[in-house]
Amino acid sequence: TAEWNFSIKDYIVRVQAADILARLDPSDPLHVDFAVAVLNHLLKTHLDQRFDVKFTQTIEHRKQIRLWSSLHLLIPFIPAHLSTHYTTLLLTAIDVEMIVSTRYYIEWALMRVLLSYPTKENLGVVWERLGEFEGKAHVVSSLLGVVMHVGVKMGEGQVEFYDKLFTTVLPWTTSNHFTIRLFAQYALHKAVEYCRHHPHLTPVLTSHPHITATARFISTNTECARHRAKCDQAYFMGGGFDPVEDVNLEFLYRGALAVAGVAEDERISAMAFEKVNPAPGRRIPLRHPTKGRDKWTQDSTITLARLTGRIPDSTDTSHPTAKKPSYESTAPVQKKIVPWEIMMESDIDLSMDREDQAKKRRHPLVVVASLVSKAPNLGGLCRTCEIFGAELLVVSNLKIREDQTFQTTAVTAHHWMPILEVKEPGLESYLLDQKRRGYALLGIEQATTSVSLETFEFPEKCVLVLGKEKEGIPVPLLPLLDYILEIPQYGVVRSLNVHVSGALIVWEYTKQRVAKGGGVEAK
Repeated sequence: TAEWNFSIKDYIVRVQAADILARLDPSDPLHVDFAVAVLNHLLKTHLDQRFDVKFTQTIEHRKQIRLWSSLHLLIPFIPAHLSTHYTTLLLTAIDVEMIVSTRYYIEWALMRVLLSYPTKENLGVVWERLGEFEGKAHVVSSLLGVVMHVGVKMGEGQVEFYDKLFTTVLPWTTSNHFTIRLFAQYALHKAVEYCRHHPHLTPVLTSHPHITATARFISTNTECARHRAKCDQAYFMGGGFDPVEDVNLEFLYRGALAVAGVAEDERISAMAFEKVNPAPGRRIPLRHPTKGRDKWTQDSTITLARLTGRIPDSTDTSHPTAKKPSYESTAPVQKKIVPWEIMMESDIDLSMDREDQAKKRRHPLVVVASLVSKAPNLGGLCRTCEIFGAELLVVSNLKIREDQTFQTTAVTAHHWMPILEVKEPGLESYLLDQKRRGYALLGIEQATTSVSLETFEFPEKCVLVLGKEKEGIPVPLLPLLDYILEIPQYGVVRSLNVHVSGALIVWEYTKQRVAKGGGVEAK
């Protein structure tokens, strides 16, 4: 949380910062003061809606996840006399947050506060909100999950808790809102099953015969059973989540993100903490000692073998689900994907690898895409330019990097590819400046003076100007170009997508540079 850059350096800083928070001592007054100050700052940042998140996987969304994973390390420092205050703040945080993956963390934080301080006042605040029948759908759904998980982990006071749960949750099982109705029925079903298996809670069921009848319907009805099966598969509902046992660094920074579908390069494994600081003394365990990760970890045996030089067998405790495959020595192995989760499970030192690659000498090729407007095309161009080591990608607005479609197509290339903003009105001036610096200006267009890509020999320093989707390069810019290239076409359709055209030119340029011995080292 110390930095908001998205790179390997930032990854290491995040691990170091989280490690510091995990080592704070609740018995040290200075540590307590510091922890509460940071906790309050993080909560205020969220409640002030500093991160306006509209889509997942954006920079703002990642900031939210970082904030809440860090905040979880500080929950044990909440003073008892302020627990109701923080309960109310967490309820407000749920109220203002619409992104599901972020709400998982907030709901979990609320569960932990309620389990640490299960006072009548704290629980009363939750029951009051859950009893507001005009409440927001996402708030009601969140609170149904909260009370479902809190009940099974409570010590004293379970009888009173379940008595209140049944009377409060039952009305929501008839809601017209499908999600609320589904969550309420699931929570009621789980609560009844729990009470049946714990004799001290039998009197609660006896005092609520209508609950038993409703639960019988929910458990036997075909449609209810089908929807309940979906909840059983959702980790944070019935798929294995435990608000107490899951409080470990690996799940906070990796498992929860994997369950929520947050991008791989945002996750931090327990091994990363061990590499950064192997010394003992963390207040929060690195991993759960016995609980398996098979519900939220997808292992890649092939990739792991390539990274570590070994095939994990069934006794490999770091990969409980891996089985020894029978590969022939000549079998082709896909090697293009290097998941961060797998990388952090290996012994490879990642601290500077991608940073070093990003700083390597690039080809003197600038791709100008200021006239391209569609996010998929820009994301694809970013990915192509990064892969082939182009010097620079020029776009009309740097905010495109925050677009979800762009990020999906770029596949993290925007973290490593140098990108410059030049808006269309300033494009002519920029091109002329590049020409003065010795760059040849190239364009892709079907024109009377076009040169076939098959016979064109690229100058060493080039600026490739891409035109607008459908319209091409504006007429006023054509006289500035030193060369206009045309890609030979042999089909009926006489046009190529701008990303495809750009990719073909970038590859042809790269191929010629490599053939002449001027290419950068390939990976």
